[in-house]
Amino acid sequence: MKTEINSLLQLGMIKGIGNTCAISLLEHFQCAGAVFDASFKELNHLVGAQRARSILSHRSDQLLIENEIAFIEQQDIRVISVLDDQYPEKLRNITDAPYLLFYKGNALLNASRQISIVGTREPSEYGKEWTKYIVDALAPYNVTVVSGMARGIDGIAHKQSLVNQISTIGVLAHGLDRIYPEAHKRVAYDMINAGGLLTEYRSQTIPERQNFPMRNRIVAGMTDATLVVETDVKGGAMITAKLALGYDREVMAVPGRVKDTTSSGCNYLIKTQMAQLICDVEDIVQVMGWEEPKAVPKMSIQPRLFMHCNERETKIIDLMEHRDMIHIDELQLKSGMRESQLANILLQLEFQDIVTALPGKRFKLNCA
Repeated sequence: MKTEINSLLQLGMIKGIGNTCAISLLEHFQCAGAVFDASFKELNHLVGAQRARSILSHRSDQLLIENEIAFIEQQDIRVISVLDDQYPEKLRNITDAPYLLFYKGNALLNASRQISIVGTREPSEYGKEWTKYIVDALAPYNVTVVSGMARGIDGIAHKQSLVNQISTIGVLAHGLDRIYPEAHKRVAYDMINAGGLLTEYRSQTIPERQNFPMRNRIVAGMTDATLVVETDVKGGAMITAKLALGYDREVMAVPGRVKDTTSSGCNYLIKTQMAQLICDVEDIVQVMGWEEPKAVPKMSIQPRLFMHCNERETKIIDLMEHRDMIHIDELQLKSGMRESQLANILLQLEFQDIVTALPGKRFKLNCA
């Protein structure tokens, strides 16, 4: 017996049936199965004779579909059509919305506050620090951070969201049977438990060049606003920003030095009034019209320090205790550790939400 998922997958395999046509058919028939049971006359009226013949004569590779369904069930993937309540409402309203999504995770796709943070794959220290600072500062506002799982700013936004226990969703340019880049496999695993991975592509779809701009429209389309931290004028983040503008979403950008190539795109967006100038998280809050969150005291992490920290981690914690913040150079000097060793320890402490990285290579202890 053919299932609705089987019909949804089959619909996407028909030549000439793109997202717009598929959505039109689904909205008319209210399920994919009914599309294949329709008469030529009805289909001809909706999508034209050529497409009608393609639908009625299509013989999909059932083995391919069965393998896909087996993968979906094995990996606990949700198949979400444009008709489903779980489908991102903001994304549904864009002109080139995908008719079908594949989702693995726990984060709500229709959270009340969603912001995408995007930027260059080769960020400067300035860009890295600003991304971490912004995500840290957004933590009390109950936001969901969306990005494209790319190297650089995207990856930092996802990782820092995990550090702050912020829901974060990565939009992929390939199927859920792989992670690209491979360096983000650990992050992706953590995101499934504290966020999610979303794609419009079936398994076995590789990250081809043309998939990335398509991915960007989902990043821009499912969120309330797009924040660009660092990008060249020809960077992929510029595509996302311009898509967001076209979808009538807020676009914001962090300025950089005039001669820094990595900030040339951000400066251009601000100069041409395509993006709001962001100098602090309060600027984001004002642009979005968010209310200030009520102060929630952080629970002391002291009980877990002695349970989970090794000797070197405890040494770093002791050096940071009773300090509002401390520079990494001072930590290295007082600990006597190698730079790479210290950086790794600080990263592990960040993942445990024991330490927070601040702009300027400074760190603070998250103890109450």
